[in-house]
Amino acid sequence: MALLALAAIWDAKTGLVPDVILAPACVLSLIGLILRGDPVAAAEAVGWSVLALGIVWITNEIWFRLFHRDALGMGDAKWTAVAVLAAGPFPAAVAWMLGSWLALFWIGGAWVLRRRLAVVHFAPFLLIGLFVGIVFFH
Repeated sequence: MALLALAAIWDAKTGLVPDVILAPACVLSLIGLILRGDPVAAAEAVGWSVLALGIVWITNEIWFRLFHRDALGMGDAKWTAVAVLAAGPFPAAVAWMLGSWLALFWIGGAWVLRRRLAVVHFAPFLLIGLFVGIVFFH
């Protein structure tokens, strides 16, 4: 979780979700799942993680084909995949639901303050949503 938080903070500052942070987070999450001693649960977690990655990627691909620009960064997709491995699919779903609303409020606040946002870095909002999801689903 600490590495996911670090990646989200990095995204907030630079606009990039770094693979150099997500890769060890992924490996550590996999090791944790394996050490629990339930290979079926570990395989299910990997399956959910790949599904989450695919859903975000496909969503962005459809958006790109329609509007010729990305809706999401692939860093958000990879961050989500690691979040699913680390916390499970339900907290990650809450991260997306709550994170989306928080990002909308952020955009609305910028609009009210007449500050133009060229892009919104989404991982920090996902992180807040993930923490809420963990509280309710763990």
